[in-house]
Amino acid sequence: MNVSTEQIRRHVGEVFGLEFSAEAVEDLAHSAPTVFHLLAWRACGRIAGGRRATDDFLRNLPEPLFNHLLVGALAFMRRGWTVDIEELLRSELYLLMSFLLLEESGKDGGIDSDDQAYAMVEKFSRLVLLEESRRAGCFAWVGRYSLSARVDDAYPPRLPIRERGISH
Repeated sequence: MNVSTEQIRRHVGEVFGLEFSAEAVEDLAHSAPTVFHLLAWRACGRIAGGRRATDDFLRNLPEPLFNHLLVGALAFMRRGWTVDIEELLRSELYLLMSFLLLEESGKDGGIDSDDQAYAMVEKFSRLVLLEESRRAGCFAWVGRYSLSARVDDAYPPRLPIRERGISH
């Protein structure tokens, strides 16, 4: 990825109205690599934002970073509702979900309560697990990933790979 620290600093300033130091950008790269990657992609225009932000991000995330994200999603699905809300709000998974929701909706997504925060991280974790299934070859096609739409066993729509019978 060919994006400078200065481009990321400017992008964060534009989006959040915050001054971000070069050291803070470096810290973010080490402590939350998937969030750093999203900001870098946005800063260089690789993800246009809007309703396709989550879809573009999950489908195009490089495998090592996706694996890092997958570990967080699995951990949340296993023990998510037992995590302290303060810990959840400081997690990389929550921060990434918040950025993607902001990109999709242009606002904070209306997360007004702890229960909504847990529910949105669970929805994002389900999308990550669904993308893992797609990458593993379980589906020939999966509809668009979105944090604004429902996520359940039937949505987004998906086309499973049909097993071919083997004749002897």
